[in-house]
Amino acid sequence: MRERPDLVFLETFIGIEILKIAADVAGRYEVPLFCSMTFRETGRTMMGDYLKDMLEGLRAFPVHAVGLNCSLGPHAAQPVLSEFRRSTDLPLLFKPSAGKTRYENCSVSAEFYAGTFVSDVLPAV
Repeated sequence: MRERPDLVFLETFIGIEILKIAADVAGRYEVPLFCSMTFRETGRTMMGDYLKDMLEGLRAFPVHAVGLNCSLGPHAAQPVLSEFRRSTDLPLLFKPSAGKTRYENCSVSAEFYAGTFVSDVLPAV
């Protein structure tokens, strides 16, 4: 008996062409597909793709949610998230970077993520 996932979450992609290959393979499972790319403050990926390139490139796939993760902290990522909201009706994923990888050096506190960020930043979108 082969097991299958309940959903597939493709994240931290730096270019739409690579994400399209992964989305094609993931689509074979016929489960919800979540796709997330990493963006710079310029609104472009490391490979130079814009958010509109991502949305257009994924149009042929059964994507259930889109968004961004890593690279940017919550405040720096907010303009990209706002652009997502203006550009698609799909549910949005948002996993910004918390800063340095060691918890004690993290530039964003757990309280900020759990309360302040959710109430102050997200409603502004």
